[in-house]
Amino acid sequence: MEFTVPENSVYVFFDVKVGEEKVGRIVFELFYDIVPKTAENFRCLCTGEKGVGVCGKPLHFKGCTFHRIIKSFMIQGGDFTNHDGSGGESIYGPKFEDENFNLKHDKPGLLSMANAGPNTNGSQFFITTVPTPHLDNKHVVFGCVRYGMSLVHFLENVKTGPNDDPIELCVIEDCGQLEAGKTYKLTPDDGTEDVFPNFPDDYDKDMTKVRLDTVLEIGEKIKSSGNHFFKNQDYITAKAKYKKALRYLSKFHESTDLSREEEQKVVELELPCLLNSAACKLKLKEYDSAVEDCDEALDLCPENAKALYRKGQALHGQKDYESSLKVLNAALKYAPNDKSIKSELIAVKGEVEAYKAKERLALMDKFKLSTVNGFFLFFSLFVFAAFCQNVNTDFTSRKSRDKRSSQTQVANVDAVLADAIQPVEVECTKSHKQTSSTLHQISIRNFSCNAPRKRLVQIQMPSHDLHSFPMAIEIDRCEGLCYQPNHQCVPVEKETITIPVQQMKVTTIYSVGLMTAAPRCLEYKVEKHLRCKCACMISAENCGPYQEFVQSSCQCACKSNMASECIRSGKVWNAQLCRCECSQDLSRFCSSGLQFNENTC
Repeated sequence: MEFTVPENSVYVFFDVKVGEEKVGRIVFELFYDIVPKTAENFRCLCTGEKGVGVCGKPLHFKGCTFHRIIKSFMIQGGDFTNHDGSGGESIYGPKFEDENFNLKHDKPGLLSMANAGPNTNGSQFFITTVPTPHLDNKHVVFGCVRYGMSLVHFLENVKTGPNDDPIELCVIEDCGQLEAGKTYKLTPDDGTEDVFPNFPDDYDKDMTKVRLDTVLEIGEKIKSSGNHFFKNQDYITAKAKYKKALRYLSKFHESTDLSREEEQKVVELELPCLLNSAACKLKLKEYDSAVEDCDEALDLCPENAKALYRKGQALHGQKDYESSLKVLNAALKYAPNDKSIKSELIAVKGEVEAYKAKERLALMDKFKLSTVNGFFLFFSLFVFAAFCQNVNTDFTSRKSRDKRSSQTQVANVDAVLADAIQPVEVECTKSHKQTSSTLHQISIRNFSCNAPRKRLVQIQMPSHDLHSFPMAIEIDRCEGLCYQPNHQCVPVEKETITIPVQQMKVTTIYSVGLMTAAPRCLEYKVEKHLRCKCACMISAENCGPYQEFVQSSCQCACKSNMASECIRSGKVWNAQLCRCECSQDLSRFCSSGLQFNENTC
């Protein structure tokens, strides 16, 4: 796709990168005829021609981040000093005045100045993704997006944290001014067959009217480009190519009514793109995202051995050994002679054995017995070794016990978590740190709600002379973070598992711990979460009488928004009570005998 910069127009551009992936270019037109001073400030910050500013940083957007992103509102950047919204400066000094408010925020893709109040413009800007009339007469509109609005919407949908800051860095990798009268390409030029825009909405043809053969040809060329970069071990670029091919195929798939045969052809191309994308993410150790790709592939073809194999690899990378073994065994069922699957199974089983060995060493260290003479030490170690031999550390299988010498207790999972098992603070010794960092890496890694987290809970006994083996159990719980407002992580699939525990009574004689009774065999029935998702935690019941529940955004919104009418009448809009009110800045103090009127302010 090509475009020519019109004569007597000023166009500037951003080349944007998300994480390590180059995602494309945004081209802006600046409105010199309406706000020349504001437009000149932005142009110079794009070119970097003004050198170093008062803060000692280059007056240049290159390397600057989009530090604040709010879906269905705007994306904000321009703080090249602090990168968090607290800094930045203009080419005229730290701040300059509002030039005028002639242009309104009446459509997506408008370029406007961010500020901290009247006449506080610096270098920070925002791009609207929807009409935002409540910003009129407060922020100066000085340009618009001419090309690359699809990229703006892509940035709008990146995952953000609780303060609206992107989880992955969204960086202006390069920026500058485009020459008037010159023709430019929006498509990549990397020497491969991929000559298409990064986003299908920027394609010069309507995807709903393009023939299936054409779409498949586009997808195949982009996939081949990804294969080229994969062979050259450029996994970041290869991953971006496979994602791009999927965007084109998904756009066509969603917007066109296809026959079963046509849909199958699209799926046959989507499947290798997903699997190749997962392979790139495995190379880059992006295990959570690789699992997501494999799950999408399995939705298309549940019996695909390669998808199961790569998912097993990703789960192995997450150190979720139990799930990895389960998935790899399923893959082996569909491809019983596949050497790669067999090798991966051996590797996972080896790590499981190493895990168990470290757990035993940690428990031995915990139960290390002090002694005052050699006899008591020898006797104590003998009893403890005999006890350890009697323990089956594999939670997936147990040998049958003699019922006459065993007792079984069953506890409800809520009782286990609330009453019997409580977290205990322990001394941070070197051994403890080494063991915990090895045993619980998945708990540290997995902050999101994509998969259950391993929660280590210590088992508490009724009295100080009773001890359990194991002393702690791992429980898979949906406790990850949800970055969307008003959402919480909930289980969508769960099962009840049985955890065997042995309880022994230890009496201290001359500072030596001796087991004085036969172990009791206990069982805990624990609810294990298998799959998680972020779900809306409020409903229409939480909304006020003048509000309605918006399912798509999981929030209460006013049934009618009169914010613009409020501003025109000199009032402010109360989004909670859905009504116009007098500003809180107004004084309520009246002369004697008079009362402040909240209707007329």
